[in-house]
Order: sequence, then structure tokens, then C-alpha cells
Amino acid sequence: MSGFQERIIISVLASLLALGSLFAAAQEAPGGAKPAGAEREATLHSVSEEVYLDIVARDRRGKTVRDLTPEQLEVYEDGARQKILSFRFVQEQPATEVKPKTGNESDILREITLVSLVFERLGPEGRANAREAALTFLRTELGPNVYVAVFSSDQKLYVVQPFTRDRDKLTRAVNQATEASSTQIASQSRTVARELEAAEGTYHTYSQALALSLSNMNPAATRIALAVQTLFARITMDSLGFSEQLNRTYEGRSSLYSLISLIQGERQLPGRKTIVYFCEGLHLTPALMDLFRSTVSEANRSNVSIYAVDARGLVTTEVSGAAHVVMGGAESATQGELWPSRGEAGSARIVTAGEMEFEVRARSNVQDTLDELSRSTGGFLTANTNEFAAAMRRIGGDVLSYYAVTYRPPPRAYDGKFHRLSAKVLRPGVTLQTRSGYFAFPPIAGGPVLPYEAPMLAAFSQRPLPDDFPCQAAAFHFAVTKDGVDYQLVMEAPASDFAATPGRNAGDWQAHISLMALVRSGDGNVVERFSQDFPLEIPADRLEPFRRSSIVFRRNFRLHWGMYVLEFAALDQMTKKASVHRSVLVVAPPQDGIALSSLAVIERLEPVDGDDNFEEPLRIGHDRIIPNLAATLRPKPASGLPLYFVVYPSRAEPGKPQAELQFLRGGRVIAESPVELSGPDSSGKITFAGTVPTGKLQPGRYEIHALVRQGSSAAEEFGFFSIQP
Repeated sequence: MSGFQERIIISVLASLLALGSLFAAAQEAPGGAKPAGAEREATLHSVSEEVYLDIVARDRRGKTVRDLTPEQLEVYEDGARQKILSFRFVQEQPATEVKPKTGNESDILREITLVSLVFERLGPEGRANAREAALTFLRTELGPNVYVAVFSSDQKLYVVQPFTRDRDKLTRAVNQATEASSTQIASQSRTVARELEAAEGTYHTYSQALALSLSNMNPAATRIALAVQTLFARITMDSLGFSEQLNRTYEGRSSLYSLISLIQGERQLPGRKTIVYFCEGLHLTPALMDLFRSTVSEANRSNVSIYAVDARGLVTTEVSGAAHVVMGGAESATQGELWPSRGEAGSARIVTAGEMEFEVRARSNVQDTLDELSRSTGGFLTANTNEFAAAMRRIGGDVLSYYAVTYRPPPRAYDGKFHRLSAKVLRPGVTLQTRSGYFAFPPIAGGPVLPYEAPMLAAFSQRPLPDDFPCQAAAFHFAVTKDGVDYQLVMEAPASDFAATPGRNAGDWQAHISLMALVRSGDGNVVERFSQDFPLEIPADRLEPFRRSSIVFRRNFRLHWGMYVLEFAALDQMTKKASVHRSVLVVAPPQDGIALSSLAVIERLEPVDGDDNFEEPLRIGHDRIIPNLAATLRPKPASGLPLYFVVYPSRAEPGKPQAELQFLRGGRVIAESPVELSGPDSSGKITFAGTVPTGKLQPGRYEIHALVRQGSSAAEEFGFFSIQP
């Protein structure tokens, strides 16, 4: 807006929390371990209603306005003017002057400013431009309380240099981020992560570190620095952990995942945070729009402003990019499987969440997307220029000086709505630019709540649980490790139960299906969350095959010993009909000796082309196992039960493992059969996939009992199947 900036950062006022609560290390919940950051997010339930903002105001010449008064500023939320509770101008000051006036440790942290330089995959020219711009920024006047880190983003987040004030280290990191290969950067990130883990182990909690630093009347700067560095280690490790978690949760790739992971890690620091994002445009597919809006919302709630820099420099050709972009790389949405219905011929198809084709329509202008991302979070876009010095100085000015403002919005529950922000300055010659707003979603493990997830989270709380159409899910357990038991969740919903309405193009149809699964520990906390959204566009000639198919997604996860509840939901976003189901997961501690996986009834084998992920549990060679989640068989001549399980022999027990199966009905054994096992594979496990004769069994429901023995040890597993009349 006429070259003037005003930055308003909104967040839950984390600085009002007691420091020990704010930075308490995530501890293992009864019955299971929490993901990184779950404990800290849970503490937001007790946060004050007070909202903290920081504001940058500039005059017509681009100079920072330093003498605004509270009477000259008005803040609005959803069009309603808010009463300002506190107002002060903050200016960067030396670290030795940063002392809590009231003895509140959080005042130390509020004065710290973080700047993250993030380099998204760049071409040769983009690397050169980004390097020049970043080095220019490092040469600007940065206060002693400004800490800078360097990250690289290539399908997930990598750390090149943790937060520091050492300009020489930062200069080397910028050069590495813009010159090294992705393999070298990944290796460097792993090295830094190991160093951070060691540094974090200095203190178990940040409150311990800060308590030590404040134990004397005049705390030593070195002790404060140690506490701050401990905090930085946690922030960086949490950011990397969130990146892994988001990729696992949604199994898609997006530039936004790296940004939102960094935002999630930095939200625990109450001061102002800035991300300078060097990239070459940002494509948004329909399926990524919710993630884009959530990225903006989380940034605004966490005091993070994003300053995008289009590293292509002066673009003389069309800046919008193609109207269609091939799915892949940073712009891809999540994917799932579209299976033919039972009894149908054909192979499973990979479907992109957003279209029925691999080629999807993106937003037409990739610079407009960057501009919206920047303006909506209180930053600005630098684009169509090869001169970056002025923009970098401008960003540096925004980092150094701002107004700190608080207000208290009306009390309300987490309503899942987008709350719009605006601001007005009552002084001529000062123009304000505000953040767009935020979603009022509850904190929950697994990263930010996305808009399409909100109705499913609400459905989990309905009484009775909605059951508008059939959907099924199963969690199959496999190998036992020192960290817990590996699981694969498979969820299936018949496409015929979801509405299909006329699409945007004549003759086409559209459907919108969302799936979600939660794993809760014994105390009710969510320890794993998985979801996937399918806003599908269906060509007219494929409507009937679509209706005969099933939407399926899989997720791998690991659970520690204990009792859990698995909740899963399917939602028709068109009609808002939903189905929710619950089941209990008991994860037993490992026993010495032989072990056995879950029993899976095989629907069929599906060839997998070009996928060498042989560690996937439901797989045999180049064939993926499609499980029959209903475990329902149709009677056929010479029919049998197609069964899959994995045996994990014990190295301590002698002899070859032996296996047998029993069929029970009404608790009575009616048939039993030995099973011939093959030899172990290179990893030491034995895979069984075969058909067990059931031709003599009458229609009805049966229990199957698998028993394996080796030496003096034994393991057993139970399952169920039905034979239709």
C-alpha cells in the first residue's frame, strides 16, 4: 500500500504463561509417548484471553514512525473495535540491558528477535540472487538481540546454521545453502541436529536454565546466553520434528510444510519472529488452499511475519507460470489410492487430492501467491528486481523497531472460523498494513488444524457418534523396536456413499471426501493424527467407475507400550454427512522369543511400479497387499482364506519356527491346519502369504487363531472373518 508498512502480529499471549509451563519438556504420557511439541501445544488451553500484537508504522518516506500514541491507533477484529490494554514502542537494545523489570523470566525472552533465512529449491540464477540478497541482509544493522538462522527447504526442512549472532558463521551458511547440493545440505542438517541434541541435554527444561541464570541478584550474561542457546536448540529441533511429522501425517510434499514447521517450532518464543523466504514463485493447487490459509493463520497466531523474495530477479517473461503444472516437487498435494470395488477388475489408481489427474490447475500467478502470503502475515514481497539492498534494509528496519500492543477479544470457544483483523491509524501520512486474520482452531498434536479437518474433529465429539455411511479402518501391527511397535493404518470409504455434483466444466462432476484418524493415549490425549482431503474433479466418462471404487489411504506410525483408542472419521464435505468409529489398541510390552504380526485377510495383490519401498509392511516383493478390511469371503468352489502375516524369529531360540492355524466358531475349534513357513529373508523375518482351505466351512462368522513356536517361546494372534451365504 503505497510502499508503507504496518505490521500487526497476533498470537495467544504465551508470554503470560509461567515459564516452567511454557517451556516444559514434552514428557511421556501414560500409555504412550507424545510427538515433539504436543505438550507445549496442550498448555495453550490455559493461556490468557489477552492477545499480543506488535506493529511497525512508517511515514510517506518509508521512515519508521516512533511517536504514535494509543489514541492514534484503532484495532479491529471481525469489524469490532477492540479496547487496547497496553501500548509501548520497543526498540532494539543491547543484551546487557535486557533485564526483567519485575523479575519475570519471560521478559528476557520477549526481547529476543528471531530471523530465519529459508532457501527453497532454486535454479542457478535464483541461487545467485538469493545469496546476494541474504548477504546484504546480514550486512544491515542488526541489534544484539537479533538471532539469525539459515534453513533449506527441499520437500522437508533442513537446518544449515542454528540461531546465532555470528555473522561469519551465517555468511558461510548462506553460501552453503546456495551452493551445496541437496545431498550435502541434508548431511549437514543431520550433523547440526546431532549437535543440537547434545546441547539441549545440558538442561532438562528451560526453566531450570533460566532459574540458574537468575539465581544471583545480577545474573551473568553468559548464563543468560546459555539459557537462550538451550531454547534455540529446542526451537530448531522442534521445527525439524514438525517437518517430519507433517510429511508423515499428510504424506504429501509442499513448500508450505517447511514454512509451517518453522512457524510451529518458533511459536514457543513470545518475541517477534521473521522468515525471509527465498524462492521462485509458489504454485497452489486446489488441495493446497486449506494448507495455505492455515499457514497464514498459524503465522499470525505465532508472531511470525513472512517476507517472500522471488529469487528469479527481474522477470521479463510471463510471471504467472503455466495454467497447468505437473504434480511434483514443492507444489504437490497429498495423494491417495482409488481402488476398484470388490469383484471389479482393474488396478488401483493413484489419485491426487485436488483432481483426478496428475496434471492440476494451479493459481495462475505464482507471484500473486507469494504476495498474498507476505501481506497476510505482515510482511511484503520483493519481486521483479535485481536490486535487493533497499528491500533487505527495509526488512531489517521492520525487525528492529515496533509497537507492542495488547487487547482482549470477546470470550469465545474454538469455533473454527476465520477471524479477520484490521487496523486504522488516526494520523495523516501514516499508512497501515495489517495481517489478514487467523482461524480459531484448538491446539492438537500433529501440527496445525486444517480447515477441512474441523468438521471431523467436531464429529468425534458428537453423541451419539454419526454413522451416515459405512467406512472401515484397521491398524495392523508389525515389528517391535526399542521405541515401540510399528503399525500401518489402512482406511477405506466406498465412493458410492459420497455425493457427486456437477463440476465447473460442462459434463464434469465433483466430489469432496475427507478422511481422518486419531490415536489417543489412555489419558485421552491425541498422540497421532492423520488426515487426507480429496476435492476431486471427475470427467463425465469416469463417473461410474468412480462410484464403483473406494477411497483409501495408509499411514505408518509407531506406538509405545500401553492402551490406546483409535478413532477414524469419513466426511462428505458436500452434504456434511459423516461416519465415526472407535476401536481399542493394546500395545503390549515386548516378550522374549518369537513374535507375530497382525493377521490380514488379503483382498488381492496390486503391482507397484517404480516404488522400491520394500520396508512397507503390507507388501510382498513388487506387489502391495490390498487388505479386505471387512474380512468377508464369498463362497466359491475350492475357495479358501487368503491370509498374510509376518513371523519374527528369535535369535536366542534354537530351531526353525513352526506355525499352525485354528478356526473357531462360537468359541469351539472346528478346524485346524499346520502352516509351512519359508526361510527368513535378509532382514530376518518370515513372511507368509497364502490361501488356507475353507471349502468345508459353512457360511457365518469365524475366529482365526494363529500360533507360532520356536524353541521354548511362542506367540499367538487372533482375527475374524465371515463367509457370506
